[in-house]
Formats: sequence, structure tokens, C-alpha cells
Amino acid sequence: MFEHSPPAYTVGIREGIYTEETEQKVVKLGAEFHRVKRGGLITFHGPGQLVAYPIFNLNNLPLPKNQKTFGVQQVLIQMLKEKFKLENVGRTENAGVWINEQKKIGAIGIQVRNGITSHGLALNCETDLKWFDYIIPCGLKDKSTTSISNELNKQIKVTDVIGPLCEYFGTVFELKINLNINANPQNFI
Repeated sequence: MFEHSPPAYTVGIREGIYTEETEQKVVKLGAEFHRVKRGGLITFHGPGQLVAYPIFNLNNLPLPKNQKTFGVQQVLIQMLKEKFKLENVGRTENAGVWINEQKKIGAIGIQVRNGITSHGLALNCETDLKWFDYIIPCGLKDKSTTSISNELNKQIKVTDVIGPLCEYFGTVFELKINLNINANPQNFI
């Protein structure tokens, strides 16, 4: 898990609609641009955003088949509702985690090959949301983005979210996760 620095835009497997002009535009803003093998369209990763790459063997998890599909999404939803007391958090027909079905707070782009996951999630903690203004995040024109800090009207740092995220991964996936709370949080970023 870490916080992205410098800012970067990534495009998933449906990359065809993004031209070199788009790439040059965001690079001029001071961001990196990467084409990756994950689900989804273009999104932003940058400072103030917790990015996690959980690697699971889905064949070995003690969960019903449908729970495996939505497990990562459920981790974020439960954590945001229970630990951060956000309301109206849930899923929609679009990938990710949403507030009031209109504001995306968490992106999920996971690849599964032979039952093993790669890539992961990005959760906006105290992200500068202006970076999303330069793209159509995940190809959704009529939606916006938000962050935990924005929703709570107080600063929530990435380091404030690492422990709860690990806790909820353990709960949802029935795993024991050891997090050394005495470790320097900068080691996670």
C-alpha cells in the first residue's frame, strides 16, 4: 500500500479511446501516464490517495463465489460506513465505491488470471480533486469524484486509513492480517 507521488494517470484495457494528445496533455500538467492491464478506463492516482494492490488466490478464499467478486468493494464500503461514518456509501452499476450514487470515492481495477488477482484499488483520502477535472474519470461523464476529507469536512490522511483498511480486508476475506502499528507510517507510503 502506498500513496502515489508524483501524480499519475492510468488507463486500463479499454484504452483505445485515449490518444497521444490526451497523454501529452496530462504529462504537461506534471503527471505521469501509464497504460496498464487492469479493468477500466482512465483514472488518476496521486498524493492523498491510498492505493493498494491486494494479491489473492481467489480459489483458496473461504467465501461464496459472488462474495469473491465484490469482496474488495465490500471492504471499502464497510470501512467507510463503520469507521468513518460516511452515509449513502455503496455500489452502483458502475465499478468502484460511490457516495449517493453520484460521487466516486474509490476506484477498483482488478485483473484476475488463473484465480490470482493483480492491480487493485485507489481510495481518495485527501486527494486534490482538481486532477480529475482534466479527464473523464472511468469514462463517466455525468459523475464526479470526492474524498473522505471532502465528505467529512476534515483532513483524513492516508496513514489514518491504512489500519482500518487492513482490518476490514481481514474481516471480509476472513484473513489474519498483522499490521505493525508501531512501524513508521512513512514505510507504507
